[in-house]
Amino acid sequence: MLRYPGSAFAIALTFCVASLAQAQVTPNDRRPDGRIANQDIDFCSGGLSDLTQLHNALAESESEDIGFEVKRRKGYFQAPPISSVPTFQRPPEVLLDQIRRNLGRLDQDGSTAALLYRVERTRDAYVVCALLITTQDFLSDHVESPADRTIAQISYDELNLATRSATRVPTRRGLASTRLEAGESKSAGREALDNVARTLLPPKIREKITSGRLHRLLILASSDLSTVPFAALPISDKDLVDYVSIVMLADVDGLLSTPGRRTNFSDGAKVIVGDPDFSDEKDWKFYPLASARIEAAEVARLFSDSALTGKAASHGVVLAKLKQPNLKLAYFATHGVADSINPMDGSFLALSQGHLFADEIKRLDLNKTRPLVVMSACQSGLGKVFDGGVFGGENGRNRARHGRTGET
Repeated sequence: MLRYPGSAFAIALTFCVASLAQAQVTPNDRRPDGRIANQDIDFCSGGLSDLTQLHNALAESESEDIGFEVKRRKGYFQAPPISSVPTFQRPPEVLLDQIRRNLGRLDQDGSTAALLYRVERTRDAYVVCALLITTQDFLSDHVESPADRTIAQISYDELNLATRSATRVPTRRGLASTRLEAGESKSAGREALDNVARTLLPPKIREKITSGRLHRLLILASSDLSTVPFAALPISDKDLVDYVSIVMLADVDGLLSTPGRRTNFSDGAKVIVGDPDFSDEKDWKFYPLASARIEAAEVARLFSDSALTGKAASHGVVLAKLKQPNLKLAYFATHGVADSINPMDGSFLALSQGHLFADEIKRLDLNKTRPLVVMSACQSGLGKVFDGGVFGGENGRNRARHGRTGET
């Protein structure tokens, strides 16, 4: 799910970890840019320094958020040093306490946890630090792997996602489609997921999740980790989604801002799009989305509204509805195309008789209505990778996913 933070679609996300430790940050612990100096302290060692890791993770995420906002407004990415962002000025103990209070507001029984990641790369290793926070615990653990590829790249390569996605994603006309061979081994995919899970869900974190006391997990990813299929990660004899509902948060506000009153999305205008008609499309080959049509119809039924499907889901109609002054819900069950080189001009949501490009979305003024936006579209979580996450065209900051079902 996706909530409007301004005038660009942005995705939900966040994260993190564990047993309370008190630590003071000293000048010797940081490089000039404010980041931890690995040679001075152990990275995510499970000791007193891990409260500093939490401090850094939150400040780094806020710095990247500022950089994404600059890119949205000015067209280029520019993140300030983490030592200059407001979160960095607050003591880590205060930040941890704020996160715990907010988790308690979400679930008084303590069943919601936050899982946050930090990534450090050296010449020889790629280190992932996982931090898990509950209303009572603060846990941390880390795993090292060879530095040749990130965890997300390993997931993408070993699961053969390029070939798998090619069986259903849009392709430019004139280009051959790669088809997944029927005889490909499913066990190879399971082994790849096991390898990724061992890195992203290290023992301490895994034990807490499988304890039965957690029901929801807020994940704040770093770098390209948001593109990992968290829901499908094996944990014990099940998948992660069998233990907890998964919410990918878009920024640190999902952890540090006090939850406001819930909006009633039944009131106000809605735009519900499913399976547009692509018979007139000249540049791209889009496969029909029969299930997306059913999905849109069911969502519309829940709100006693109607869905835009087929030729009715046209660019002109959808754009006009997005400009309604009382817009409360925008739901897209269609194809999405992400352009990592030029996210604003090359990324779009596929519609009939034209497409909704990111640059058009950016120009919409939705600050007053702040609608809930749901992207049930392939590639809506992809884009250009930065240290703090993925910046994509249709949705702005793409570090998040939809909860239990994940991305369709």
